Amino acid sequence: MPLRNRALNLDFLQTLKGAIVLLKYPTQTDSVYDIEDGLSRTRATQQAIAYVKSNPEVAQIIAERYLAPAPDIAALLKYPPESLGAIYSTFG
Repeated sequence: MPLRNRALNLDFLQTLKGAIVLLKYPTQTDSVYDIEDGLSRTRATQQAIAYVKSNPEVAQIIAERYLAPAPDIAALLKYPPESLGAIYSTFG
């Protein structure tokens, strides 16, 4: 089996594993990283990255490796209980 095909098969298995774990244990969100890692080398992902980078403003942010500041959990807790901010603040 050519090396490229073997890598794609391993990527597929990693993606599948992450998806199964996430479906079986929805609160175990670490499996999202398995899905991300498994999809990172697919042609569709590479095309999506190229498309996003085609926007000069986005390409600049990517080149700068911008990282948003951590959310202010105390401030988010003050939002209405049904808001995304309040719900996000309860995860940890």
